[in-house]
Amino acid sequence: MRPPICAVCGVTSASVGSSAHFELVYVADYQSRPGPGHPPGMEWFCQVHVMAAQRLSHLCFKDVTIELSGQFADPAQARKVFEREHPREKGAGSRDSFLDFDAGKDNC
Repeated sequence: MRPPICAVCGVTSASVGSSAHFELVYVADYQSRPGPGHPPGMEWFCQVHVMAAQRLSHLCFKDVTIELSGQFADPAQARKVFEREHPREKGAGSRDSFLDFDAGKDNC
């Protein structure tokens, strides 16, 4: 399974020092896998985006990310909100591990 990286803004657990600020959301195109790997349709969202993602969980992942990208048009602003609400914990990695996430990676 992939480590926590928000599917909308790309903030990582390494950038805040904990995975406690992330939740998995199962969307319409979720498919379980019998072995290792990250199942399609099960995605990580930070606390800034998780409630909106849960409201859209009836959609496939591609549509969820398109909708949320429109609602949260400025990932840098989302990152600022997240970092203000969740200051980096002691021993956390660099904020430079904040990634740009390719919202169009999956197809329904």
